[in-house]
Parts: sequence; C-alpha cells; structure tokens
Amino acid sequence: MNYSNSAPMYGQSICDVDVDGTYKNPCIHGRCIDPYPFQAPDQVCVCDYGYQNVNKNDCSEPTPVFTPGFVSKIQITLFLVGTTILLIMGYCIITKRNEPDVKSISPFCCMFILTGCLVGTAAILTQGFSTSNTVCHAHAILPAVAFGMIFSMILAKAIRIFLIFGYSKIARSRFLKDDFLIACCSVVAVFEGVFASRVLDGSGVEPRLQTFEGSSDSLWACASADDKEDTTNRLFGGLLGFNAILLVLCIVMGWMTRKASEKFDESRKVGIVVAISTLFVVLDLGVNLGIPQHSEGMFNVRRIFDSVTIFLVAIATPSILFSKALGFANNQPNGNISHYTSDINSTQADQNDGLVKTYMFHTGLKLNRPTSLWKSAVFMVMPDLDLLIILSESNNGTYTFSQSNINIQEKTTKAAKAKSEECIELLLGTRKTSYLVEFPHKEKMDEFRSLRASTGMKKAGQTNSLGNSSKGREKASVSNLATIAATHRASLQEI
Repeated sequence: MNYSNSAPMYGQSICDVDVDGTYKNPCIHGRCIDPYPFQAPDQVCVCDYGYQNVNKNDCSEPTPVFTPGFVSKIQITLFLVGTTILLIMGYCIITKRNEPDVKSISPFCCMFILTGCLVGTAAILTQGFSTSNTVCHAHAILPAVAFGMIFSMILAKAIRIFLIFGYSKIARSRFLKDDFLIACCSVVAVFEGVFASRVLDGSGVEPRLQTFEGSSDSLWACASADDKEDTTNRLFGGLLGFNAILLVLCIVMGWMTRKASEKFDESRKVGIVVAISTLFVVLDLGVNLGIPQHSEGMFNVRRIFDSVTIFLVAIATPSILFSKALGFANNQPNGNISHYTSDINSTQADQNDGLVKTYMFHTGLKLNRPTSLWKSAVFMVMPDLDLLIILSESNNGTYTFSQSNINIQEKTTKAAKAKSEECIELLLGTRKTSYLVEFPHKEKMDEFRSLRASTGMKKAGQTNSLGNSSKGREKASVSNLATIAATHRASLQEI
C-alpha cells in the first residue's frame, strides 16, 4: 500500500505478497490459503504431507519423529514412567512367583495383564509420533489390544473365582487352568486388534490436513474422509460396543463374586479395578465427544486426555491387583486365602511347649468313582500324632495316617506310558474308601508319600519294641515259674 510522501507498507505475514504480486518469502513445501494481502501476522504456510513448521514458517523442515510441542513431551514422560513402574512389577512377580501370596494370584495370568498394560503405554508413545499411516493404525489397534488383554483376563479371573468359592462344582476343570485362560484371552486380544484394523480400513482413516473454524491453525492428523463420516461413526461404535460388553461382564462378575472377598481378597480388587477403569473411560469419551474442536489448543487437550486415561488404566490396574501380594501395601503379606504348603517347623523347645509339627497340603479330592467331581481340599498331616485331617466341602474327617494306603495313579494313557505320576489313590478308614488325590506338583506328592512312609516305619518300630518287651515279660514269667517249681520240689524232698 502506497501513501503519499511515505515508504510503501507491507503485510507482516509470510503469506503477504510483494508489490509485483509475488511472495517475498515463498512457501517451499506448502501453500498459502489466503492470497490477499494484510493477513494476520501469525499466518504461516500450510505444509504438504511430510513437512512441518517447527522453527520456520515456510514449510522447509521435514516432519520430525515426534510432534513438536509440549504435548509430545508429556506423552513421552508418561510412557517412560508407566513402563518403568510396570517393569518393576513384572520383575517382582517373576522373582516372587514361588511365594504363596503371589502363587495365589496366578503369576502367569498377572504377567499377561502386565503385558497388556505395556501395550497400553506403547500406545501413549505412538500418540506422540508425527502423523503417518502406520501411526494412525497404531492409535486404534494398540489401545484396543491392550484393553482386550487386560479386561478379558480380569473377566476370566473373576469367573474362576466365582467357580472356585462355592458357586459351582467344576472348579477343578482343566478349562480353568492358567494356560487355557491365557489362550482364550489371547484370542480376544487378537480379535480386538483385527477388528480395530478393519474399522480403520473401512472408514478410510489416514493422515489428513485438519483446519479449524474461526482459527488459522492447521495440522496433519488421522481422520476419515468427509463422505465416510457416517461409516466411521458406525464402525467405531461397534468397536466401542464390544469393549462396553466386555466391561459390563467384568462389572457383573465383580458383583457376583463380592461374597468371595471374605475368603479371597482378590475378588474385591477386581470390582475396584473395573469401577475405576469404567470411570476413566467414560470421562475420556465425554471429553472426546463433548468438547468442540475449534482450535489446535482444544485438539491438544483431547490428545493429552487420551494419553492420561490410558496411563491411569494401565498403572492403576496392576497396582490395585498386585500391590498387596507383592508386599507394596503397608509391607504386609497379601490378605488372600493362605496357600502355604510347607510344614510348620517346631524346635525342641517348641516340643517342650506342647506344639506339634503339622504339614499342610492344598489338593484336589474326589471319590474314585466315574460320576464323582473334583473338589478342593486341605490335608493336615501330624506325623507325631499319626493323624490325618481332611478339610473339604463334604468329605471332612480324621484318620489314622499310618493306616492309609497309597497307590500311584496315571490319569491318562500318555502319562501311563511316560511313567508320569499325576495323582495318588488313597484308601482311608476302616472300610478303605478309595479317594483320588491330586497335588499341585510332583514335589508335594513326594513329600506326602515320604511322610506316610516315615510314619509307617515309626509305627512299625513302636510295635516291634512293644512286642520285644512282651516277649521279655513272658520269659521272666516262665523263669519265675521254674524257680517256684524247683523250690516246691526241694520242699517235698525235705518232707
């Protein structure tokens, strides 16, 4: 613009043209949206895909790995903090896996949940990456897989708690073993990932230039085409609906196992985890759907809230479930049901105080009949008293330990061929009722058998000593009778 008696005036932005209609500093890998002069001073070039304004405004800088700005720094920090916490928990579970309190929460299932949490923290890191087609897929697939791994395993553990503590008589089914639960939950996680990938492909989500009404801000973000908005909403609604069903089932099982918390404290933790996670997810959906995206700043608020939600779910879940078992809560052992199978040692001083050495074994027990079902039982062996106490749902009893008979059983043809001892047949009582007893592992079975052998030998030794003393008394009585007879004969000769 020219004024009389003054120098020409120009607009202050990079997109203002010179007097000859050209740009003083043209955009290198981009364009100016508005071709007219006197634009806003902060107007910059709109960059092509693969370029971004970081320190300059002419789109001459390639897109960096991480999105410039404070949002990506927050996401990287959340990733590092979350990963460190989860790795520490995983290390503690591995090193303490043989401790009773950690065994009671199934270390392999816990590691599966931790793996899902690590996938969630990886999703936080990808949200800090600059937009690309791979990053767009990671934004949807990784959170879906993490959610499926975490809450499918929580649901499986809740179902197992429901079946174990008095709600059903199939608690010892092989379908409740850790490996079967992990396999089922892995199928759910894979389904979640494939479903999320199909949703992205069907809705045409890819890097697209985003502009905002009432603002000159623009950025590249993952979005669908305008003509596929309804399809995108329908497909993502299906994905959210599937996860909502999974979450509702967790809530239902948490409610149905609420009474089991009196016997097994983990059931209460399942309900707490599901409630907290549901709250976080609902708040995140409210932010994403309720806050209008009128500027880049509001768009960043949504990014931060998504990352914080994933972080809280990934950290709160294992912290609540595993903290007491790992000794992080008040440095006290877990309040779960006791799974101690080692003996209660007694010293000589203890024996003088009247204490008796007791061995406890957590086993499976059933009558040796085709129609009988497995039940959980606790065997208490007191070798000093020659006593066996069985505590079970319907087979409680006290037996003389040395009078029990043990036979090794192989439950399957494969085990029989391999000479693998899987359980024992135990004959108890005067009627020699036959039971099948299954131990957690072979070491405990061998310990039980060695106790039976040592008790039997001790009982036999006591019987032999009693027999020897009886024979001594008989010999003494015979010699006394002979002495009396000889005395009588002498008396008769004298007479």
